[in-house]
Amino acid sequence: IGNYENTPNSVLVVDNSGSMPNPEKGISVPVLAATVISNAYLDNNAKVSVYNFGGHDFLLPFSNDKEGVHAAVRQYSGGGTQFTSQIFYSLLEGSDTEFDVSVISDMEISNLEGFIQTVLRIPKTHRIHLIHTKGNGAWLKEQFASYQNVAVISLYRAEDIPNLVMGELPKSIF
Repeated sequence: IGNYENTPNSVLVVDNSGSMPNPEKGISVPVLAATVISNAYLDNNAKVSVYNFGGHDFLLPFSNDKEGVHAAVRQYSGGGTQFTSQIFYSLLEGSDTEFDVSVISDMEISNLEGFIQTVLRIPKTHRIHLIHTKGNGAWLKEQFASYQNVAVISLYRAEDIPNLVMGELPKSIF
């Protein structure tokens, strides 16, 4: 993606529940996509935070350590899809600059709309990318059609990653 100033930081929210591919057992397209997204921000002098949820939550505060971020996106618990919002929101509210939030999940998150509404109320939220890994996403597009700065993106195969990186991310990486 080019090298630009004023790139917002990135918060990667990665579903690591049992319904998602285990990166320890082969290539996980969601983990690969999270890695590519993190590189796009890090290569433009932004910081990346990682929140893995689903059984055992894992949180990496904002960092510019590429290896640390890559290790964080590979965390996997295989538990149930539970989103613990309190710790996550305190991280966002403590950010010293604008940030994008990229949620990579099968989107079987019961409080997804409430989560999006809350994140959008945080003044430093720049954009939200809902990157779904199952279904056609029509219900997501319909549910969030009226939301500004929320993009719904399909991610089914590794071949979808270039469309993600060339389609939506350049709107944030100015």
